[in-house]
Amino acid sequence: MAKILILGCGRQSYGAAGDLLRFGSAVGITSLTLADHDPHAAQRLHDYLGAGMTARWASPYPHHKTGTPPSSTPPQIQWTQCDAGADSTQLAQLMEQADVVVNGLPYAFAVHITRAAIAARCHLVDFGGDTDQVLQQLALCGDADRAGITVVPDCGMGPGITNITVGHAFEILDQVDSVCTWDGGLPLHPTPPFFYHQMFATETLINEYTGMTTQVRDGEWVQIAPMSEIETIDLPRLGRLEATHGMGMLSTLPWTYRGRIQHLENKFVRYPGHFTLMRALRDLGLMAPRGRPVGELGGDAGVGSVPGPERVGISAACLVGTPPAQVTLHGKAVLAADIGVALLESWLAPPARARDCSVIWTVARGTKDGQPVCTEHFIYDESDPVTGLTSMQRTTGFTAAIVAQMVLSGQISRRGVYPTELIVPKLPFFAELARRGVDCSIP
Repeated sequence: MAKILILGCGRQSYGAAGDLLRFGSAVGITSLTLADHDPHAAQRLHDYLGAGMTARWASPYPHHKTGTPPSSTPPQIQWTQCDAGADSTQLAQLMEQADVVVNGLPYAFAVHITRAAIAARCHLVDFGGDTDQVLQQLALCGDADRAGITVVPDCGMGPGITNITVGHAFEILDQVDSVCTWDGGLPLHPTPPFFYHQMFATETLINEYTGMTTQVRDGEWVQIAPMSEIETIDLPRLGRLEATHGMGMLSTLPWTYRGRIQHLENKFVRYPGHFTLMRALRDLGLMAPRGRPVGELGGDAGVGSVPGPERVGISAACLVGTPPAQVTLHGKAVLAADIGVALLESWLAPPARARDCSVIWTVARGTKDGQPVCTEHFIYDESDPVTGLTSMQRTTGFTAAIVAQMVLSGQISRRGVYPTELIVPKLPFFAELARRGVDCSIP
């Protein structure tokens, strides 16, 4: 009998919780506890998983491929209020009762929750998304090993599925020379002027558009400014898109494969015209992440050298001039970034019943048995009108849930803190995604 604790009941946790409800009993999950500092958020997720949704989760997904039956006896669901940042006693009590914790809190909590998992001796998976935080988590590998637990950060779409596709390419090829990945979440029916709907936290979105990214060129680490080197690409099912650099997309990959690859890069995709507007907002100072000065945002500086792993995500001032970090509005001082957050949340809010899709394309070139080989991974998914989950909730939440179930089943047995590209068994993972209706074209 296994108990799961989900910390944070935001959007992506819906996909993880629903998946654990549907498939959990197969790996012995009998209890699913939902915790959030906002009791209304925890109760909403509980209600979503309750009587009205149980029947939906018990039926096959509309594009389900295998007809795999759902869990015969779904786990019991309960919710509780818990402020993970303020109430360490309650957090410890909840984690000590759990076998696996799925961390859906903002990524600023990642290291704190990892230390708490080590103290409570419970396994941990999280959605990740911030390279600095993940590197600090990896530094706790020895402590986690001694505690007898497994911690897997970056269990999302990108980073997450993207890393697993790259890891698979390294397993297929004898020598990998270059890897390029493109990924993104997009509305199926885009509307002007942004041609984009926000499907995850605003803070995460802003960081992607403003933080530097670490990549590999000519065998050397480089830092590349966000929203630079925009290119046009054509992807199956989606047609013409634009792609550019964003913070944290490769996450741990440059560290994992340092010295083993000459070129490693990632770009995220949007419909044409989107990046022009977002660059303008950034340059006006309306997209500064909280806690980072406007003058530390990336601009068009392009590529710079990387001082070391501890400096990932921090860039030099690149803007032409520095817009004000604070303005006066109706006699009150207001942060320009706060205005930007409010505007973005209004402009990018998806309309009711909006549908989205997720795409990942990974191209690796190298050699196998002395011959040049190119491998391609193509992952595609769409939102599910039956469960009400967006594709972003599916690809992010399902990834965390699958990894949690692999830990419980023993498919992942190594103890410590490891990135997805090293610890997740690749073909079984892709099989589980396909089992949930995600289209996976795998070499």
